[in-house]
Amino acid sequence: SKVELKKGSCQHVLEAVPVGLLDELSTVELGGDFAAKVAVHVDSADLDATKIDFDVQDGCRFGALPPILDLTRFMQPFMHRVLEPEGEIFEFETGPGSPAWTPIELISPFMLQAAVAHEDGRFFTHHGFAEPEIAVALSRNLKSRAFRFGASTITMQLVKNVFLHRDKLLSRKVQEAFITWWLEQQWDKRRILELYLNVIEYGPGLYGIRNAAWHYFGTIPVSYTHLTLPTNREV
Repeated sequence: SKVELKKGSCQHVLEAVPVGLLDELSTVELGGDFAAKVAVHVDSADLDATKIDFDVQDGCRFGALPPILDLTRFMQPFMHRVLEPEGEIFEFETGPGSPAWTPIELISPFMLQAAVAHEDGRFFTHHGFAEPEIAVALSRNLKSRAFRFGASTITMQLVKNVFLHRDKLLSRKVQEAFITWWLEQQWDKRRILELYLNVIEYGPGLYGIRNAAWHYFGTIPVSYTHLTLPTNREV
């Protein structure tokens, strides 16, 4: 099956999405044009051959943004709040200048490589969405006849952790995709990975790479100033 969205105003495309799915993101103002084609091939006799082809022409430019998309809060100490599985709220201070924060220059390149390899092998080459993994996830969900597998990238996981609640709702997934698309245009891969490693969970009640290094190894990250990572512009 194929779906085609002919070239049109980015703002008109945004306004076509129900406000209830976007919530406060519906106040975003966009300029430019957008077009897309999506082709899905599913063979019930060979689900492993499932393919999804994307052809996106993204000329959108972001204008006015709601407070939820204020990135300046991540450039200084901030409180990171997490809803634990038992329903309790866990919070800790992180961000540049806080004791818990570790600049990416101090993180071992082995840790960076391990995180990318394990969580999102195409992190440095995609723009927020790993298209091959989407097809794999669809195939596995069809086999299990349930929605059990996703295709979250590191950027998507970061968005879920610092911008949104963890409720598994359709609206949250739409918002997650929208913010991922926006964030990949605002920050390079280095900044995305740095914030990701400083806020994710490394064990029960254990958040941030500095806390994890101390908990598991009794040490804190040391300087690796020679490290060079690609940015979006280098991909």
